Amino acid sequence: MLKTILTNWLIPAIAITFVLLAASFFLPGWVGAIAGIMIFIIAAMSLFGVLRNEVNLYREQRISRNGLIRNVFFEAIGILFAIILAFLVGRYVIEIATGRIDNSLVRFAAGIVIGLLTGMGVGFLVNRTWGQLARS
Repeated sequence: MLKTILTNWLIPAIAITFVLLAASFFLPGWVGAIAGIMIFIIAAMSLFGVLRNEVNLYREQRISRNGLIRNVFFEAIGILFAIILAFLVGRYVIEIATGRIDNSLVRFAAGIVIGLLTGMGVGFLVNRTWGQLARS
């Protein structure tokens, strides 16, 4: 069962995200703690995926041990940089976009959509930029 969950981590990740999102909606006093938990879970799953991929490359002897350590380090730095940048830019864009909305439910839904789009955009840009830096 655990091996199935670890190999198919996308479904549990989406379920955990929706549970934590619903908890933040129904428990507004705990939003900061829930957001921190979500960020930690997302970062841990991303790092776990990178580590699993790099270890497989090492086992196939495509990279050396030093290459494994270097690749994991740079991927981890890139993931953490993308998460922090998406958080900062997303919060700023959400404040600008939803500042004039009076209805709290519409503001909540708009904030989620805008935050998702901003996070995807920042992730795409960081991925392209980080990829260019890694190649050169």
